[in-house]
Amino acid sequence: MKIWTRAISILITLVIIYVAVTQLDWTRLAETFVKADLTFLGYALGIWGILMAIKGIKWQQLVAAVNGKIGFFESIRLLLIGLFISIATPGRLGDFARAFYIKDRVPLGKGIMAVLIDRAMDVLVLMGFAILGLLLLAQTQGVEIFSPWMAVLLFVAAIAATFMVLKRSWARWVWQRVQGFLPEGYRSLLQRHGAEFYDAIPLFKKNFRNVIIAAFCTVASWICSITFGWFIMLSLHYPLGWNAALIATPIFALVEIIPAGILGLGTREVASVILLGAYGISPENAVAFSLLFFALGYIPSFLLGALFFNRSPVRVNMQDLLSKKETK
Repeated sequence: MKIWTRAISILITLVIIYVAVTQLDWTRLAETFVKADLTFLGYALGIWGILMAIKGIKWQQLVAAVNGKIGFFESIRLLLIGLFISIATPGRLGDFARAFYIKDRVPLGKGIMAVLIDRAMDVLVLMGFAILGLLLLAQTQGVEIFSPWMAVLLFVAAIAATFMVLKRSWARWVWQRVQGFLPEGYRSLLQRHGAEFYDAIPLFKKNFRNVIIAAFCTVASWICSITFGWFIMLSLHYPLGWNAALIATPIFALVEIIPAGILGLGTREVASVILLGAYGISPENAVAFSLLFFALGYIPSFLLGALFFNRSPVRVNMQDLLSKKETK
């Protein structure tokens, strides 16, 4: 199934790239890159640095919420390693790698809970910004690419699903119905660390201050991402305000979550052409924006993450995880 999913993603990406190659004016696209304002691109990189710092504080606070402790710079290092692994491997596995890096200080189940809370905060806040962007797009440009009210329904469903996952009784009900389909090793692993996972929930209630700080960091990080997108727009001389980035950036991020391409390549460019086209931006300029957004957002993370990972690669021994005695 994973092989077929990966093959379909690659095929979709290749089809979109083929359409781009045959339909875009590549001379005009090259001119767009040449004329880009390097000052605003520098501002965008500065915002990227601030974004990484905020995300580092967020992960540090979530680890503290499960009674763990990591330093600020170590938090950023683990974050970058996670981003590198997510880019380099299918399935966005890098987020969970962070839990393995700190399992000597935080039980694995609790670390995974911290990762899931991190991701849940990101997705829910992202969906909130995306809904706001869709409403603004409909009101200011008269364009409705996706019903804002359908997005609200999905947002409510996402919140409900999050609470269901966090409720132990619901998890037991689901577990009884799916455990027979899992390989023995993974079934034993989940049984062993599942208790640790749900034991973390009272800790989040006890350390609520850390959770609140992490929530504020989530909102701040998405504001930084939107500002990052706006500086790229300014570098390409778009006559647009911050509101245009508020509309476009969250939707790009949602497109990247959809497993219909390689790192969002192709699908993100299509979304860029549609969204920015509503403001009269040419397809070539829209694609230039999407590619710069990808390059400045991913390449620094990938290179720094690869450097840190090479210095301290994570080693996961399944037998150790299954045989290790419980710590009290």
